[in-house]
Amino acid sequence: LEAAHSVLLWVAARHKKLALFDSAPPLRGNDDASKKLTGLHVSELAEIIREDFTVRRYYVTGQLTRSIYADDCLFDGPDPDVPVRGLAKYVDATSQLFDRRSSNIELLDFVFHDSDQSGEQHVVASWRLEGVLRLPWKPKIKPYTGTTTYRFNEDGLVKSHVETWSISAFDAFASTLLGSNFGAPPAPPAEQLITERLRRDQHTTHL
Repeated sequence: LEAAHSVLLWVAARHKKLALFDSAPPLRGNDDASKKLTGLHVSELAEIIREDFTVRRYYVTGQLTRSIYADDCLFDGPDPDVPVRGLAKYVDATSQLFDRRSSNIELLDFVFHDSDQSGEQHVVASWRLEGVLRLPWKPKIKPYTGTTTYRFNEDGLVKSHVETWSISAFDAFASTLLGSNFGAPPAPPAEQLITERLRRDQHTTHL
């Protein structure tokens, strides 16, 4: 019960912090968010986003390339702290969520599209996340998979960052208290998921 109470307090405090940001806090890090990289082709944006996953591990560090994001970018998904509009809010919250040494984000698939049915360019990333929250007893969130779709404004900056998860937000946070056997099964290792995806793609190609 004490652990559950601590998790709820932590989630509430994080949510309240986001809600109270009437003006965006200053962004930190080496990337100068004030110098936007406008006019890039979607393939160039895709490569930067890919590196944010594979090199900077931004989902667990908060270290994304802010110069390709609009300051009023919309971040949405199953997380109870979203939707959030504002790059600074998202970076601040993400950078304080996970223990960086014990958490990991792995890229499973990555596709960019010149246009969709609406005529918009976008990038879709599929990933696997395994996280340890930044709380004294280091509670673990069971491994899960998800997708993130990135859409761009007329200047070529990311205007929306929308996630889907393989588990519910309740399941994710309940697993920190009840273990990975609660709810949906934990996601298999990334290597297995990538192999299964390649087999499905090959099967589809031969049909």
